Amino acid sequence: MVVSAIVSPREIVDNTAQQIKAHPEAFLGPWFFSLIALTFMMGVLATQITKYFSTFGYESPRLFWLVVSCVVLVVAEWVALLSIEWNGYGDWSRFLQTSRQTLALPITTWLTVFAAQLFFASRCYTLYGRNKLIFGALLFGK
Repeated sequence: MVVSAIVSPREIVDNTAQQIKAHPEAFLGPWFFSLIALTFMMGVLATQITKYFSTFGYESPRLFWLVVSCVVLVVAEWVALLSIEWNGYGDWSRFLQTSRQTLALPITTWLTVFAAQLFFASRCYTLYGRNKLIFGALLFGK
């Protein structure tokens, strides 16, 4: 039978920290893998940025800032993940508390995806002869 108990948030954090100390690989695996995967994707992004600027050069201020904003957001997300893991390494309770970096990650992820979709939509808009129906479907379609 499950008995409900009222516990304070501090007790929950302490209990969870003890569980993490007992089995760190179960908790830290996704954190470290996300950092490794994002580092790999930053290498792919660096290759794509180099190819883009060497092939197309400077097209328009709007596209230039769209590409640069995408790079800046990805680097900001990587720095946030790195600082969370580097500063909190060994202090398991720090991983259980929400920091400013953790709160910023969904926002930077959404903005990065939005900037990439805008770039893709602008390319398709140009490719399809500036058809506004195609552009609208790419921006607002599901």
